[in-house]
Amino acid sequence: MRVWSNVTQWPRGTLPEVGDNVTVPCGWTILMDVDPAEIYALEINGDVIIDDRDTVIIAKYIWIRSGSLTAGNSTNPFGYKLTILVEGSSSDPTYVIDPNLAARKCIVVTGRLSLYGVAPDTTSTRLTSKAAAGDTTITVDQLQGWAAGDSIVIAPSFSNGYQFERAEIQSISGNTLTLTQPLNFTHYGEATTITTSIGGLDMRATVGHMTRSIKIVSNDSAVGWGFRLVTYNMDDASVARNGRVAL
Repeated sequence: MRVWSNVTQWPRGTLPEVGDNVTVPCGWTILMDVDPAEIYALEINGDVIIDDRDTVIIAKYIWIRSGSLTAGNSTNPFGYKLTILVEGSSSDPTYVIDPNLAARKCIVVTGRLSLYGVAPDTTSTRLTSKAAAGDTTITVDQLQGWAAGDSIVIAPSFSNGYQFERAEIQSISGNTLTLTQPLNFTHYGEATTITTSIGGLDMRATVGHMTRSIKIVSNDSAVGWGFRLVTYNMDDASVARNGRVAL
């Protein structure tokens, strides 16, 4: 196994530098034990394992071609913070995978991407009382594993589908959350069930927990220009590549 901090076989004989195009060759197994430089493109044909540490990977393109990128597993989740930041803008050149796929700001998986992070027991719940615009507290049905500093999202309740909002938890008392900022919109939370032909419909707004130990995000400077994560099947030099993702 090669360790990222000690790898000496990159083209320049040193660790990858800012703006480099990096290829992990087939047959290599690398333990990434440092944050790599902000590279341009990363192509993985071997196996890259994220070491047990907080890690940030920044690139414009990541192609897990015939190898794997792994953090944790189903029985032993990754217990640290991993952020994969996909940089770029709408004016960047496209990265060509094959004649059928070319994209800007993308992660393409024709190999295997396995990211197992730590999530709270409650990932989605509902309000248990009305939350009015301007309120700084809300009450929810369940919140196991939630903590101060976590981010949540509250779904819209009425005809305007854009009246959702993201909030940060300042403190928790029982099932009541105090938020760092007042709500912008009103969200329905009364215990009312509407009967339909297929059963009862709970009209209370959904509250989702958003904080995760593993995140794949876009750069903040590219407002309105996100990234693509593509699981892709292709023929590569007469070899079938079948992308597999476990998140």
